[in-house]
Amino acid sequence: MSSSIIEVPGNWTFFLDHRAEIFSATLDHLTLVVIAMAIAILIGVPLGMFIVQFPITSTEGRVLLSAVYVAITVAALIVNRRQLVPTLLAPFAGRAKLHGGHPHQPAEPAPAS
Repeated sequence: MSSSIIEVPGNWTFFLDHRAEIFSATLDHLTLVVIAMAIAILIGVPLGMFIVQFPITSTEGRVLLSAVYVAITVAALIVNRRQLVPTLLAPFAGRAKLHGGHPHQPAEPAPAS
């Protein structure tokens, strides 16, 4: 009579025992990466900044790349320092600018009262 348990040599049993959790964590990670890429594309971050990280495999290289990203971020904050505080306060200021609707559609006429 054969057993339904598969014998796996070495430490591979961990991966087989936890494959659902590993799959879920991988899927969650990929979802976050896709969301980050979409946001970066929407706000105009050059896609090359993400592509550069793939050939860098060492921890020291990734730390150095992170330091370069921090330097770029600090430089961008310095360049845009006048817009930084108003941008952060805008959602809470209650001074939203009203506009006439969607920019690509004609404005609807105001109802007669």
